[in-house]
Amino acid sequence: MFYRYAMIVKNLRGVVAFDPSDGEALKRAEWLSKRFRYRNIGVPVSLVNAKQDFFKDKIEGKPFRTLYYPVNVLERLASKIGDYLGSNVLGEALVLASTYISPLLVLSQSLLDILRKHCVESVYTCKELDNRDWKLHLRIADYTILDMYEYSVKRAAKALDILRQDAKPSADEIVSSAKSKCAADTKRYWRIKCDNGKVFMHYIDNLALYIESRAYEEPDLLDPNVAAGLAIVPAVNLVIAG
Repeated sequence: MFYRYAMIVKNLRGVVAFDPSDGEALKRAEWLSKRFRYRNIGVPVSLVNAKQDFFKDKIEGKPFRTLYYPVNVLERLASKIGDYLGSNVLGEALVLASTYISPLLVLSQSLLDILRKHCVESVYTCKELDNRDWKLHLRIADYTILDMYEYSVKRAAKALDILRQDAKPSADEIVSSAKSKCAADTKRYWRIKCDNGKVFMHYIDNLALYIESRAYEEPDLLDPNVAAGLAIVPAVNLVIAG
């Protein structure tokens, strides 16, 4: 329902994604809830349903909030991308992160391993991040998706227009365009950035995933509203937190 989207979107710090079978991820979610209690953290409904005991006393307050799709076609898009990635949770979280214009907060190594195969750019860090570093750079990740969102959505809308005319955009060209944009954006992270080290963040191009998964072959996924779910999403590695 759109009103549920509207009342949450303004105060969202990020969207979490983790493997429901990963016990360590729940510890990281606890860490997250204690350090970001004054901002909302979005949770895909599939995760809420899978871990009801964990979220029972934490959901719909601070910081965790269940996320809803403002239009139904985005739910179908999430399912398609999830099938392509082999993780329904990840597909849903990526589309919701784009829709809510928020970073993706990844709490499971298995999901990071999937994202690594599909990222167009990454930020590495050589330092141990303290709480101040995390709060600052999660806020910077928020600016990353916000500042690139108009570019991302216009680019996606143009690609959808081409696809509705039965032409096929090149996934390689799409990734090349995103890569140069993301490479410039990595300069925001100069305080922690290094050439090698631990992954702090992957840039995931949802539009490239849409093309690679051949989602456009389903007529309903050519709906112009699909563009809202096809942004470039900064996926922050919270496996290294805590």
